[in-house]
Order: sequence, then C-alpha cells, then structure tokens
Amino acid sequence: MKRMIPVLFCVLSASALAAPRIDIAVTNPTSRDWSEAPVIVPIEPGWGELADASSSARWVAVASGVRAPVQCDDLDGDGKADELVFLAAVPAGGTVTYTLEPAGDTPPPPKRAHARFSLKGFDGPAWESDVIAYRIYWNLDNAIDVFGKTRPILSLDHWAKPGVPHNIEDEHGIDVLKIGRSIGLAGFGVWRDDQIHKVTNVMKSYTIRAAGPIRAVVELEYVNWHVGQRDPDVRPTGPVHRYDLMARMSICAGQFWGQADLQLKPLAGPMPEMVIGLPIHEDTELIQDEKRGIVGRWGLQALGDHDKPKSANLGIGFVVDPTVVIAYGQTSIDNYARVRLQDGRLSYRYHASWEKEPGGARSLQAYADKLTAVAELRPQVKAQVHR
Repeated sequence: MKRMIPVLFCVLSASALAAPRIDIAVTNPTSRDWSEAPVIVPIEPGWGELADASSSARWVAVASGVRAPVQCDDLDGDGKADELVFLAAVPAGGTVTYTLEPAGDTPPPPKRAHARFSLKGFDGPAWESDVIAYRIYWNLDNAIDVFGKTRPILSLDHWAKPGVPHNIEDEHGIDVLKIGRSIGLAGFGVWRDDQIHKVTNVMKSYTIRAAGPIRAVVELEYVNWHVGQRDPDVRPTGPVHRYDLMARMSICAGQFWGQADLQLKPLAGPMPEMVIGLPIHEDTELIQDEKRGIVGRWGLQALGDHDKPKSANLGIGFVVDPTVVIAYGQTSIDNYARVRLQDGRLSYRYHASWEKEPGGARSLQAYADKLTAVAELRPQVKAQVHR
C-alpha cells in the first residue's frame, strides 16, 4: 500500500509579490443557476508560487467581494501542484470572473471532502463529500458502494472504526445499496466474450492524492490484470489478456456526484472495450438517455436498518460521453454501457440520491432531472495571466 499523500496548499511569500495576477472566467452555458460548481484548472509552470505544492499558505478566488477558498493538488506526487479547484457561483447563462489572491486573514475553510483507506471498517479505499460517501470493495468484487447521509457531515472516519455497524442508521448515515454480485454503482470492467469481466486476479495499490477540504482524490492502481482468469488457481478456458489500469476517483464538496478517470495500458492483448454498470434491483425503473449518455435506476432499492430491503427510494446512475458508447445493455444483475477508450482513457461521472437526504429525489422524474443536471454541470473555464 502506498502512503497517504496529504493535500498541500499554495504558497505566499515575499517573492509572491512579483507573481502574475491570474483571472479565471467561469461560464455557465445552462439554464440552471449554479451555487457551487466545481472549477478545476490546470496549473501552469509560469504561475509563480501557485505551482509550488511544498508549502502551506492559502489562496482564495475572489469575485464581487466573495472569497472562495482554493485547493491546490499535487496529483502525481512530484512536489508540484498540478490542479487548483474551487467552488463557483454562476447564474444561468452567465460568466463570473474570479481573481486569485492571497487568503490573508481569511479563516481556513471548513473541511467538506475527505478520503481514507480502511480494511477493518469499510473494506477498502473510500472518498466523500459532505453530502455522500463512496467506497470500493478491495476484493475480487471490486464493486463501488455508497453511504447515504441525512445531513451534511464527513463520515468516513466514523465508518472506519472497528465494530461500527454500517447497516444501522445513525447521525453519519447508512450503507444504502446492496451490491451483491453486481459490478456496483458505476463499477468498471472489460467487455469480452459477450460478458463483463470485473477487475480480479490483479495486484493493486492505492494512493490518496487529496483529502480535502474542497476535493478528495483517490488513485487506484491495478497491475498485470489477467482478464479471462478470475481465480489464479483455476486454468482459464480461453486466452488471457493482461492490462495495467489506473483509476482516479474524485469528489468535490457539496456534490452528490463523483468522477472516474481511467487509463488502461495493454500488456498482452488488444485494447478492449470497457463497461460501466449499475446493479439491477426489483421494484426499480431504468433511466436511459442515449443523447446525454445517462444510465440510471430509480425505485425501492435502499437498504434500511439491519439490511432491510426496499426501505426507501434510491436513485443510482452514471453519465458518460455519448460519443464513446458502443451499446447499452443488461445482464441478469447489471445495466451497462459498453464504451470505447480514447488513447486508453475514459472519464465518466457517477451519482446517487437517497430520498431521506436533504433535497433527495422523490420520484423517477426528479431523479432523471438530477442526472441531467450532472451531465450539464461542465463549466467553460478560461484562465488569463496578467504580468
């Protein structure tokens, strides 16, 4: 296991006085007002001390007197910040320009995103915002699960405590989804021989690249993945293709959705199609919008205390670029989208909404609208450097 890499913030020192002024224009092309739209900007080498992730001073993004805290993340572990992220308020059809300034006496922002690993608590890596938490089972299933929350709170440290039951609701929430043998909530695998192959028979490790306060990022590394051989002690019935896979899972404060960024490298075998999937439960309805690349399920699929099935309505879904989708389909336990990779890469978003959460969906149409909003939440960002 790789060591945790803490979130590192940007620096202000005497030399920063000569740093360039950086304006970031954020445009909302939709008909929806955005109160907290995640804005992610690559950091350029010429941005002065913003590119230095070895120090701890803070910055803010300022627009019309509103000071939004900025987080700078070193995503490759080289000691240099690669991206900055902040939450922007942008009206429908509008553009707001933020200027990066030193935080000065601005109080530190509250922590609203977190990530950690636990085997005694929740069986693997997990990442959360203050409104929802996701985890991936660190076993042969490699399936993604979700914790629902009834109030804004960070819950992973609580769930990581040995002996704390996940199936009894408390102030931190509850495990609301039964995974079974499915691929999980927006789980990923390879499509081969007309079936889904999960990420099994593989060496794996994780790195926590960021753990708040605004964004959490967990990197999952799968090395020498043998597709076509689930159990290393059982002879495969067909050819075994081998791959290295990197999966970066991230989530921002205030968001119910997270993002998956995958990179697949063939070691032996062709570049395959991949699959994104969802579990199928009774008393749920399929949501599928091929124009927007949306697949979801809504209905009585939330677990209650002591794993009571059908205790409440729950929506689960994912959004992928529709131009990379080859086909939509389902097995006896999963809905899925088969997708082609572009230069070995794939990005998509995943989402859940429990009816007991604040603002949770209460109907099929309400959940479909939430997935549409996730698909549309793509700010147009332009950074300008003034020297």
